[in-house]
Amino acid sequence: MAVEESVDFEASSDERAALRALGTFERIEVTKDGRCIAEYARLRSIDHNTTDWLRERAAAPDPADLGSVLRTQGFTITGATGTSTKKLSIDRGTSWNLGLDLTLPQLGLTVTLEGTLTYEQDVDYAYQLPKGHDYEATVYEALPAFLWRLK
Repeated sequence: MAVEESVDFEASSDERAALRALGTFERIEVTKDGRCIAEYARLRSIDHNTTDWLRERAAAPDPADLGSVLRTQGFTITGATGTSTKKLSIDRGTSWNLGLDLTLPQLGLTVTLEGTLTYEQDVDYAYQLPKGHDYEATVYEALPAFLWRLK
């Protein structure tokens, strides 16, 4: 579900950008043996007529509060001319293991079914990085975005 095709922000200090939009969520309930074993909210739709970007000056979050590092990628643009565009993506998701045992004593059959239900979402980002700096983008366990810093 695309929220925005492209968004451009020019910043010379630490800023936080957040997208505000009205959306419709579904409550998903996973059951086993008639009992709820997990539940989560799933975004069903976004009202594109109500989207609004909020920007405010803010200090970068403390990495110690963001959990373990999932990956870090560095970009050397010190000697480059112009602006470089770098594309990065984040994928998040979850999986559930499901099982079913079925016994039909009249037929002398026992059937066992097992499976995994997986939900994943990929988000692609394209960053235009001004020349003259070296950058580092890090993804943390508790932050579904890249945390950038100058090296």
